[in-house]
Amino acid sequence: MSTVLKCQVDKKGRATWDGPEFVKYADENDINPDLSNKENLEIVGNITNGEYNLAIHNVSKNEEGLYKCYQINNQKNTANETFVTLTILVKPKNVTIDGTINGQICGQENVLLQLKCAVISGNPKETITWYNMSSNIETGGPESLIAAITPTRFDHRKQYTCRVNSTALQEPLEETVTLDIKYAPIMVFINTNPTRTNEGKNLTTACTYDSNPAASVVIQKENNVIRTLCDKSTCSHTFSNVSRNDSGLYKCIGRNTYGSGHANITVVVQYPPDIHISQNGKKKVLTCQPKGIPPIYTYRKWQHLSEYGKRIRWLPAGATVEMESQDENIDNYQMNGIYICSAENGILNAHGSVVQSGKYSVLLKDKPKFVYSTEHIQYGRFSFPINISVSVYCYPEFNSWNVSSEDYCCYNETNFGHVTDSNVTVRIFDAAIQMKVFKMSLTTLMIKEEHFTTYTFWIKNEIGYSSFKVKLISSDRPETPNITEIIPGMNSLQIKFVRNYNGGLEQQFLLSYRKLTDKKWRISGPINDTFEQYYVHMITDLDDETYYELRLYASNAIGTSNFTSAWIVRTLDAEIKLNVLLSVLGALLGCLVIAISAFYVFWCHKKDEMAVENYIYQSQGNFLSNQSDHQRDLRERSLLLHGNGNITTGLGNINSVPNALNTDFQHQRSAGIDSIVETQDIHDLNYVEVAFGPSNSNNTSFIHGINDRTIYSDIDTTAFFESSQETQDNSSRDSSEDDFMYVDGIVHYTKRS
Repeated sequence: MSTVLKCQVDKKGRATWDGPEFVKYADENDINPDLSNKENLEIVGNITNGEYNLAIHNVSKNEEGLYKCYQINNQKNTANETFVTLTILVKPKNVTIDGTINGQICGQENVLLQLKCAVISGNPKETITWYNMSSNIETGGPESLIAAITPTRFDHRKQYTCRVNSTALQEPLEETVTLDIKYAPIMVFINTNPTRTNEGKNLTTACTYDSNPAASVVIQKENNVIRTLCDKSTCSHTFSNVSRNDSGLYKCIGRNTYGSGHANITVVVQYPPDIHISQNGKKKVLTCQPKGIPPIYTYRKWQHLSEYGKRIRWLPAGATVEMESQDENIDNYQMNGIYICSAENGILNAHGSVVQSGKYSVLLKDKPKFVYSTEHIQYGRFSFPINISVSVYCYPEFNSWNVSSEDYCCYNETNFGHVTDSNVTVRIFDAAIQMKVFKMSLTTLMIKEEHFTTYTFWIKNEIGYSSFKVKLISSDRPETPNITEIIPGMNSLQIKFVRNYNGGLEQQFLLSYRKLTDKKWRISGPINDTFEQYYVHMITDLDDETYYELRLYASNAIGTSNFTSAWIVRTLDAEIKLNVLLSVLGALLGCLVIAISAFYVFWCHKKDEMAVENYIYQSQGNFLSNQSDHQRDLRERSLLLHGNGNITTGLGNINSVPNALNTDFQHQRSAGIDSIVETQDIHDLNYVEVAFGPSNSNNTSFIHGINDRTIYSDIDTTAFFESSQETQDNSSRDSSEDDFMYVDGIVHYTKRS
């Protein structure tokens, strides 16, 4: 094996290497010839880079020691020294643990045990550590280490590890030993103490033991050994058809060479209680009377059930319970039903249940009681059969009944009055339960005006009688409301509608809507009826550019109206909203220009003469190639524009006009007539077209050129301006070169007589 001792020197100086005991090893590149190991020494490295390294080949223990690299720089008058210690690594080996046999070491519970670990030492000196599993319990060395412990039964079969660490080792050395700890038996009954069982059952008492070495075990009752069956760690005795005589104290005893141990258990043979319930009718108190051994009982909460077995309420646990609530004024029929008392003394019955229960049926007498769910106000429709009824609980059963009104005494004597058995859902102590009742009804009688009155239901049994009044009120479903207008927004729809007759009851409106692509309807509302002239409701959070289907209906206590006809509306998109804004701005600017022009014309008209100078800078040679498409587009946009005006402007190269007006068409509505006017390119003719409102038809105005030259047109002030594709086409066909003369791009117009 070789090693290199490194030294960094100044390349202009003189360097030497000294070995152990300050023996000269090298001077510059020359190795000391007097050294016994001179053949193993060599100066290596690039001296021009300042590397002056000593290489030692076939390193042995003799080369171990302190080395010095020394340099003198005469020019700088300096000296540098570098010291390097060479250590020869020797691995430790042969780790052993004293007293081990087949990887185990014996000890006794609560007796001191010494664990000694030894190793053949290496170089440098090693460290030794004892571990109990992963826990460090002792560290020392070199060569050996003793760990002293006092083991318990819980240390039996635990492993202890001796670990040797050294820088000469790539991995530590380890040796592991398993403890074999001897201890006396420990006995434990696995049954609960005391152990209770039902008479007539089988019972097995069993104890487990732990010992090293194994123990001999017996079970005794009052110093008498009973039949005992044992396996490796458990001994047991089985009682067949256990009786009261088997009650008593039992011992499980175990012995080995290191001592003995025992465990006790008490066996108690008992039986679960039988539950009996008695009633004190006057105080409405029930008493629970369990009977069993032991006579120590734990009571559970009482249960009050309906006759159909549904729970009505929980009552406090105890030997007695009051059926009547202290906080409420309740009727006897509400206390009727099945009462259950549950108690336990810790003994299982034959079905394995520890809780035993007894039932008792309560049926209290009282005069007839109308159940709370019966309505004092009921409804009917003119010319429809009457159908009003009440539900009454009656025990003992009724012996007479009647239904009467202000105008008629005895519906029980007609075919219109009936009493039938029925079941109703009523709330008793906040529980909804089914209950057997009698249903008193008045049916099949066709309702006339005089039948809208108050009816008295009367019923009697041996305890007393009761009556109940029902007022019959005319009512019907509400009529269908009407949607008058739907205004679309980008993400919303505004619905305007008017109410209709509410059927005589309070009504609400509900709006049903969905996308045309959806199947499921969504509901917006309810909207309360406030008797307004009209209603406005907004639906938000909708998708833009989407078709929605809407319908409206009303609802009251009787039912719902029919739906309105379905409306299909499309929400707006963001571009249309911007176009609307730009169109409005353009219209406002156009109106301003037109107003100024109209004022000027009107002023001239007052003077019975007016002059209009028409400077034409360039002919309109650029016609829109797709006028019909543009007109159709504008008509679609006109759905959003509702401004009225009677003057349409076409503006060319005017710097102050917003770019929004430089569209292909401007759309206005004039006296209810849509006008679509072609707008020129910014390089084309600038013009103003004026349509005057109605005026005196006898008053004719003229427009002359400059200095009373050619008359350009006669103006009929009673006419309305119209622009259509047809008139544009005609005007295009009627024009000819006879009317216009082209001179260097300038057009002169001459009116011919």
